[in-house]
Amino acid sequence: MRHFSVLVCETFLQLARDRVFIPGLLLGMILLAAGYFLRQLSLESEFKVLADIYSATLHLGVGAFALFWGIDLIAGPDKRCAITFRLVGPHSRFGYFLSRYVGLCLCLLFFALPLWGSWQVIGAGEGASFLQEAQYFFSHCLGWFVLAALGMSLATITSFYISIFAGFAFWFCGLVAAPIVHNVVEELSFVQRLVLTQISLRWDLARFALPYPHVADFSLFIYSLALIVILMTLGCLRFRTLDF
Repeated sequence: MRHFSVLVCETFLQLARDRVFIPGLLLGMILLAAGYFLRQLSLESEFKVLADIYSATLHLGVGAFALFWGIDLIAGPDKRCAITFRLVGPHSRFGYFLSRYVGLCLCLLFFALPLWGSWQVIGAGEGASFLQEAQYFFSHCLGWFVLAALGMSLATITSFYISIFAGFAFWFCGLVAAPIVHNVVEELSFVQRLVLTQISLRWDLARFALPYPHVADFSLFIYSLALIVILMTLGCLRFRTLDF
């Protein structure tokens, strides 16, 4: 357990040294600037527009970083030598892979804190209660953790650049499959409808794109946990057989 916690802290510090928190600060500042700009325009629906920007940034902005960092931790151009060095020590491959994932999840939470803080400033007095805000933030965390697991699993299968392309392709499919099935099902052929229906049932990442201030129910928590377990299991099994 001590070795595991050391690797978790090392992963967090490694990402911090890579200055991964700077984009989070920039996103928070952009959200603040958008709030100030919209208030100057005095729009009737300014709060709804800000809430949509906040939701999109949490889901798409932080999600993209979660996917990219998950891939980079395993298949990054400068990470292979570090992995080889660490595996020489008293670390199992399973423990190493899992500790990298836990460290990344912690980093994502700190990465998104400026966004959450900015929203508390521009949405003060108009948004949900503090408990609802925390629940909404946690609901988006589930989607980030799934994307991080997807990125790390893909990184064990193929190269860095192909993993990035495949990761965003999988994410895109998970986002659009369910809306297509629900909205244009009459215009699809039987084969197209069957394929998209199966994808939307098993890989429906649009469920994590929650509009403000909706929060995840227990079924979404179970669904995200099942996806994380499956992806991390596949990634661990593949990681055990990799040659560095």
